Amino acid sequence: MRTSFLALFLIVLPSCGLFSKFDPDLLKDSGPPDAGSATDGGDTDADGDGDTDSDGDGDNDSDGDTDTDADSDTDSDADTDSDTDGDVDTDVDTDADTDADTDSDGDTDADADPCGSAFQIHQPGTNLCWHRCPYYQEWNGTACEGEVRLLSIGSNPSYTWCQQLYGSTNWRLPTLQEVAVLLDNCDDNVLNNQVGTCNSCDTSTTCSNMFGNDGNIYWTSTIPSITTYLIVDFSTGQVTKASTASQHVMRCVRDI
Repeated sequence: MRTSFLALFLIVLPSCGLFSKFDPDLLKDSGPPDAGSATDGGDTDADGDGDTDSDGDGDNDSDGDTDTDADSDTDSDADTDSDTDGDVDTDVDTDADTDADTDSDGDTDADADPCGSAFQIHQPGTNLCWHRCPYYQEWNGTACEGEVRLLSIGSNPSYTWCQQLYGSTNWRLPTLQEVAVLLDNCDDNVLNNQVGTCNSCDTSTTCSNMFGNDGNIYWTSTIPSITTYLIVDFSTGQVTKASTASQHVMRCVRDI
């Protein structure tokens, strides 16, 4: 009797639909999404973007931007700004200021002129400021204009001439060695404060950049004997002696 009742129950119960919606696959562990699923862009990492690193951007490095370097900007260099040079400002030169040149000041030229005046010019690599023009000429912003005046040193000490001419104790005549650096390529005699030869101004890079093709004959403050000074012809580079009574051009300098 019990056996018959149990058999009847097993026959009738499925027909009532109590187990008709059971799916054996529901008991299976579906696990995490596969490496190629669409939920994270099809990549192989655990974030939701389309690359293979663990940040949220679309590149393969570990920062949060969209370039391939390890900094936080969007360019491909190693600094933290958004331009393509190696400094930390936003222009494309190699210094750390925001102008377009390569020095550390805020203007657009190649260096800051330490002489601080239009009628003076700094000699690169030295602490000297020169008058742009020989004595008695004036600088008009682009060139020297007016007459060049010849002067004799006479019995006055050479250093007093420039002080008298420009009303300041800072100004003086240049030494022969200072002129030798300006002209360059001087022979050993000149380097020993003797008569000799240097480059002419127009063949010297420094002198021609500062003074063009200046061809005047200039006094120096170098004294080879008690009654003579050394003078330099900028047109030929020749260094010769001159008596204090002779007349030549003066161009004064000062130390910065």
